[in-house]
Amino acid sequence: MAQEPSNRISRWNVHALIAILFAIIFLMISYSDYAEKNLHKAFKEATHEIGFAFIVAAVIWFAFEFFKQNETEELWVKRVEKVSKNVFLGVFGKSLPKDLINEATQLIIDTSFIRLNATLTYTLTDKKISCAIGGPRAYVQLDSTAQSRMKNISEKPADYEVKMALPNPLLDELKQICGVSETIIMVDGVKQQISREEINEAEKKFRDELCNNNKHDALYALRKVRVEPQREVEIIFHYTIIKEEEDSEIFHAGYPMDGVRINIFDTAPSKRIVRARSIHRCVLQNHTNDSAHGTYSFVLNRYIVPTQGFCIYWKNLPPAQPEGNKSAPTVVDGAKTGVQSAAVDGGTAG
Repeated sequence: MAQEPSNRISRWNVHALIAILFAIIFLMISYSDYAEKNLHKAFKEATHEIGFAFIVAAVIWFAFEFFKQNETEELWVKRVEKVSKNVFLGVFGKSLPKDLINEATQLIIDTSFIRLNATLTYTLTDKKISCAIGGPRAYVQLDSTAQSRMKNISEKPADYEVKMALPNPLLDELKQICGVSETIIMVDGVKQQISREEINEAEKKFRDELCNNNKHDALYALRKVRVEPQREVEIIFHYTIIKEEEDSEIFHAGYPMDGVRINIFDTAPSKRIVRARSIHRCVLQNHTNDSAHGTYSFVLNRYIVPTQGFCIYWKNLPPAQPEGNKSAPTVVDGAKTGVQSAAVDGGTAG
């Protein structure tokens, strides 16, 4: 239906060109030496007037088509705007605010990628470091792995930027420890080569951002990968995060996800209790095996939209309290949540 105006435009342009062709023929006859010597004066003048009449007709056709085209485009724009405003009202019977529709569009509809089979693994290890200010400092090191497949759900090739944001420690000694140790990019099952120059450039920019204590996180951006429609690229990050002895790690999705699996390994399970909760309307499923000391597993088999995610957190146990690994609840309200987080795709919100 939308093709009809352009077809009509082509048809009108052909007619105008034909008129110009006839105008040229009649004017050539009128001004030719043959007409001057052999044709009656009235016939010569008639061909002259007919030629100019075709020119006037062609000008009118072109002018009409120009304004008609603009009118048609404005009409279709108004129709599209009207449909977009009323689609929710017509389908769901709800008149949603325009800004709310725009927000939902930016988060979900405008994206070209969806994250599949996301798995995040964290290993908590107690560490100590000697700091220039304050002397020895205890902290928790999270050696982490984020693995997922990015699928291009659009009809055109799209570039996926391989990047990750990590929380920025305040102490200079701790800044040297955090970072991305390895990035693996798999296209059609084939591991892609990453040059040392790419890694060095990404690392330099990451370290430069760490130097700015006003930034809550630092971005590690490696490269863009061209993904064909309905094809996938697998991304694996190995990275290290620095946290306090009692702290949290918050993950916010940067793209829509079909769910997430969270694996946690605590190297000091008798010292602290580890929990997790979703930033989602549905709670995490607790797949923790009670017999696996210091090992935790949580799953969310629901679609996750950007800015949703999960939070893992840990607190030291009082000396008299037994370890808290057994029957870990899925949701605990009032837990310490912290403010820093790592996010695949960059930014604390993804």
